[in-house]
Amino acid sequence: MKEFKDLSVLYVEDDSHHRGWFADTMKDNFAELRTAESGERALEIYLERPCDLLITDLVMPGMDGLALCRAIRAWSIDMPIVITSAALSRNMLFESVNIGVDGYILKPIEMEMVKSVLTQATNRLRLRQQSMKAARLWQQTFDAVPDMVAVLDRNFKVLRLNSAAVNLIGMKEKEALGQGYCTLIQQEREPKCCDVFKNAIDNGIGYSSEMPFEMLGGYYHVTVSPMRDMEGEIIGAVHVARDVTELKRAEDILLYTSNHDTLTGLYNRAWFETEFDRLSRGRTSPISVLMADLDRLKQVNDSIGHKAGDDLLRRAAELLVSCCRADDGIARIGGDEFSVLLPGVAESDAEELVARIRQKMEKDRQELGDNAVSLSLGMATVANVAELSEALMLADKRMYEDKAKRR
Repeated sequence: MKEFKDLSVLYVEDDSHHRGWFADTMKDNFAELRTAESGERALEIYLERPCDLLITDLVMPGMDGLALCRAIRAWSIDMPIVITSAALSRNMLFESVNIGVDGYILKPIEMEMVKSVLTQATNRLRLRQQSMKAARLWQQTFDAVPDMVAVLDRNFKVLRLNSAAVNLIGMKEKEALGQGYCTLIQQEREPKCCDVFKNAIDNGIGYSSEMPFEMLGGYYHVTVSPMRDMEGEIIGAVHVARDVTELKRAEDILLYTSNHDTLTGLYNRAWFETEFDRLSRGRTSPISVLMADLDRLKQVNDSIGHKAGDDLLRRAAELLVSCCRADDGIARIGGDEFSVLLPGVAESDAEELVARIRQKMEKDRQELGDNAVSLSLGMATVANVAELSEALMLADKRMYEDKAKRR
């Protein structure tokens, strides 16, 4: 019986003659064969060191075979159990099935019967072991995925979470099971992700986010795949999220620096030209353009130094920001030149802006004297976006006229 050579077996029999015969006959067929004369002793031996297979007589004084089987099953639901008995009643048979006995051998014991029953029992054992090994391998693979993975039912309740998901959500998998997944990943915010899951399940089409999805205090690239049963019916979805927070922040910084002036924090010329081109091809009207030139910058740089000149530029930017609306496109387009794009702003409103800037400059001049910011201003408004370039040139012309007049 070479197929049993790797098994550790515990044989329980109160009759010393049968116990000795079985031990002498079968000891070379197993990796280890231990024997016990009672159910109580067998349980002690098992708890000291579990075995791979239990063979036990049913009728014994004290703890009988069925009681032993129930005790063993409390510790192991997978270990094969084979019972031996001279007669197996209907009640014993039913009880054995309920306990999960894998086979029985009628006394007097015959070797062919032993081999047949043990073969069936060990085959089931090996199938269970393979199944458990496959389950462990699947779980290890599932947990090894660095992205967070969640298996959800049709109502977006959590069925499984991998280790990455457990760590990111911040609770044990058992605590998350059955909870609404959208609430877990977006906390108190509106669970807009439910729309994504609903579409994937209702339409049977997977989803992959084009833009980073905001959740769990970061940004994630998200995919949602419908999950189907053997008949092809959709029973849930698998949600996979890859953390791209650092990449998103780096992109945001890159985008900001590519569109903003590092000294003043205003938009830069690249942004201005892109936005100007967009407005020129759009339908927004009217559009006003304000041009501003910082007076005395060269004089300050030459007489006091570039640090003072930089401070003057920053104060000029702050003055424009304080007078404009939050969504007005204020840009530094040259060394001492600024421009404000005002889509949807009529000429009268743009003139009010110019007046506010002049009032602010006058107030600062009274307080700071020659240290106050001084800007030459020019403004133009067009109703036809095709004439926006002309408006820019007109505003620039009026700015220089204002500078000449102020001199």
